[in-house]
Amino acid sequence: MEKEVFNSLAKRTLFFSKVIFTFLIISLLIFINFLDLKEKTRDSRYLIFLKNVYDKGDENLGFENFELERVTYLENKNRELSLLHINSRNKLVRILNGYGAPVDRTTKGGGEAMNKFILMANQSLLKKNKESIEKLRNTAIEMGFDRSGYRNTDQLATVDSAITMFKKYSASEKAYFVKGIDTTLLIQKLDSAEQSFTKEKSLDQPTDLNQLNNQPNPYTEVEDDGPAELGVRKSLFSYKLEFKSVCFYENTLVVSYSERQGPSQGRLQEYFIKVPIKVDSLTFPSILHFAGFDKIILNELTNHKNRLNQLKSTYGYYQLKMVDSMASQELIKNNDTVSILGFDISRRWFPLAMFLVLTIIYCLLYETLNRAKQLQYKIISEYTSDETLEFMVDKKVIRFSIWVITPLLLLILALYSSLVHYSFFVYGVLLLCMLICSILGFVSYKTSLRL
Repeated sequence: MEKEVFNSLAKRTLFFSKVIFTFLIISLLIFINFLDLKEKTRDSRYLIFLKNVYDKGDENLGFENFELERVTYLENKNRELSLLHINSRNKLVRILNGYGAPVDRTTKGGGEAMNKFILMANQSLLKKNKESIEKLRNTAIEMGFDRSGYRNTDQLATVDSAITMFKKYSASEKAYFVKGIDTTLLIQKLDSAEQSFTKEKSLDQPTDLNQLNNQPNPYTEVEDDGPAELGVRKSLFSYKLEFKSVCFYENTLVVSYSERQGPSQGRLQEYFIKVPIKVDSLTFPSILHFAGFDKIILNELTNHKNRLNQLKSTYGYYQLKMVDSMASQELIKNNDTVSILGFDISRRWFPLAMFLVLTIIYCLLYETLNRAKQLQYKIISEYTSDETLEFMVDKKVIRFSIWVITPLLLLILALYSSLVHYSFFVYGVLLLCMLICSILGFVSYKTSLRL
């Protein structure tokens, strides 16, 4: 009978230790799972950002799409240069409006509109402008600035594709902008064009205008911008002709226009006017900086290249259509029930249930060791069995860690890993249970040293 009591007390001590250890393992697994949730939640912010960049597409991330935003940036960055640039823009707008060209915010690319008033460009856009003008002059076909883009709607696009798109548009670049226009020559050429059509000359052969355009331009000797206002309102861009666009390349400003579309007309004849300008340059932030994206995430991905590499290596093969649901799936996963001792319990109430059970376990542990002490049974030092986990009570350090330190560790892990904000009463109950368990665990440990 004495041996059965001895074995019973020893087995109960080992069992209670295993239960406490089981709670520790479960809490650690939940904690690791929560860390994974935090990482994926953070990554999902980046992935959604990259997906939005990809969905924006090359067509809508052209340099010319965000000229108005760059004008504002230039104004804040360099007041002197911005005054020259804005003054040139205003003069040109007033002149073209004076000839009947409807240059307004829409013409300048405001909102979703295509920018037809390009006075700021990067190197590739300058090259494209030059090629477009050369094509117009040599072939006399309809003028059009090729945006050479497409909208990315490929359902099979991957995160890798989005990262490639991000890298393409996330670098800062040198931009060139007009800071002075020979408006005197511009008005002369516009007047000459108007006179040509007022006299009802053939629209197919505007000889005077073409001869005027072929005159040498004093590219680097523009000293005076000339008049900013027109004395009399003109009507060049009214009935027969239509304003098309303004662009520049090197030190040349180009105003293009065409015949107006009429009934049953075929290909329309296009014309252009060239005048010398002054150009300056400045390094601007990336296109994405002006495209309305989250500046914080943009800076994080731009300044920490290793994050892009991590996203690429972890999610590169993910289809972009999976990105939106990734975070929600992780939240659902982290609110599923927890299975413990064969029972499923809500994650919301798992910490409270765990500590209530642990309080009972620690009371029983204390009662078991106290009884062994009264009976003077050496259930720690003399008990032997085939239990593989017997080391949990046999080793002093492990026994102290499990009985004394574990309650505090469990409280930290449980509260940190929970997405729930409890009431002060619940927090008070959890803290009280943790203190009771630690105290009973310490007393039990002290008692076990004599057993």
